[in-house]
Amino acid sequence: PEVKRICPQAIFSGESMSAYDLNSSFSHDNILISLLTVAFIYLILAFTFKSWGIPLVLVLVIQGAIFMNFSLPVLMGNNVFFFTYLIVSAIQMGATIDYAILLTNRYRQAKERMPRGEAVKYAISAAFPTVMTSGSIMTVAAFLVGFLTSDPLISSMGMTLATGTLISIVCVLTALPALLYALDPLLEKTVLKRKRKAKDIVMPNPSLPPQV
Repeated sequence: PEVKRICPQAIFSGESMSAYDLNSSFSHDNILISLLTVAFIYLILAFTFKSWGIPLVLVLVIQGAIFMNFSLPVLMGNNVFFFTYLIVSAIQMGATIDYAILLTNRYRQAKERMPRGEAVKYAISAAFPTVMTSGSIMTVAAFLVGFLTSDPLISSMGMTLATGTLISIVCVLTALPALLYALDPLLEKTVLKRKRKAKDIVMPNPSLPPQV
């Protein structure tokens, strides 16, 4: 501002000005990317589960993991590049939402033939190997990028993504089953049930003996 006051025709250039321009637009871009990511994932899950309530729980769990992930640098007094916020938040949401989808599918299949409590236990045990295998691979790969890369920006992204993946795994295996169990009666009311047509109803054949 001081230079502009003295010389209004002055033009600034260089790496510092590029960083300043990016930083000035960070807040708007971060909010926009976060909202669009959540909105598109919610719509996809709504069509997948035929429900408007279940996607809310899944997105809430993963978004909570993202918030916890980016709160750690603040609590530890570390600085994070604004590029990291934009990229890692989208990757963490898109990559780790699969863990929540897997556990939810296992739970919904199991509760049709067993009580809710047993269904939760079954869902955790059934999803645990897949979630841990996929999550461990992603965590190790991200940690290696964070440790071995000399570039501070890429290193920050790797470490943040690794930490975020671990937090998402913990949230999916702990918070999500608890929410599914507690909110199950309400969530079932949000499921769009297909009406049975007359041709779908199988009428008993009078010539066949009755089933015992």
